[in-house]
Amino acid sequence: MTLMEKFEPKKVNFHSSMYKIVNVVRAITYMPDFVYMTKTQLHIIECKGFANDVYPVKRKLILQYLEQLKTDLEIHFWEIKTVKDIKEFIEHTKNNE
Repeated sequence: MTLMEKFEPKKVNFHSSMYKIVNVVRAITYMPDFVYMTKTQLHIIECKGFANDVYPVKRKLILQYLEQLKTDLEIHFWEIKTVKDIKEFIEHTKNNE
């Protein structure tokens, strides 16, 4: 089985949709680029070239959500921007398998 056969996008809902009499408040969702899970760790990987105008807000929301999440897993949020970041992630993954 290859990596792509196992890949399934995961979407996180921060706020469900609400319907008022006149206005509609849309759900706030976030879909990371990759999610990598081991027996004890959850890695959320976000690859960024250039951040759009919404990303800083969604980043704050996901970090706040992850802090409040009740789980036995050790959670890591990786924001990959450079080759150095990729190497750091790979080294961390190798050392913690």
